[in-house]
Amino acid sequence: MNLIARKTRNITIGLFILCTLGITPSIFAGTGSDNPTEIKFIGNVKSQPLFQLNLNNNEAGEYLVTIEDNSGNRIYSEKVKGTNISRKYLLASSEENFDSEDIQLVFIVTSKATGKKQTYKISSKTEFVQQYTVAKL
Repeated sequence: MNLIARKTRNITIGLFILCTLGITPSIFAGTGSDNPTEIKFIGNVKSQPLFQLNLNNNEAGEYLVTIEDNSGNRIYSEKVKGTNISRKYLLASSEENFDSEDIQLVFIVTSKATGKKQTYKISSKTEFVQQYTVAKL
């Protein structure tokens, strides 16, 4: 029964994040308006969320990708170069169990050429629903 509740909760979290990210407008990185940046929730790997960042830039560029928690603490930072950049981020930590806590993260993509920042807030809320069934015997 606990396994069923856990799988249901993971599916609910995944669908919530997918729907939340799916309705956000496209945000542009780089200098032109033809360069959309997108972050997608792919799924869970061993109960840890996996996100994919796509920088669909036609011209070579350099970007700084930073992941912060809701308190502003930097979790991860990386410089990426090139065209049509795609990176996957598995948010796994031995100290934090994202499966049992609410997820609140901020992805910041900064263009080195222009200094423009694109910010994505990723949040998830876990809710437990307890149901009772009464049957006449």
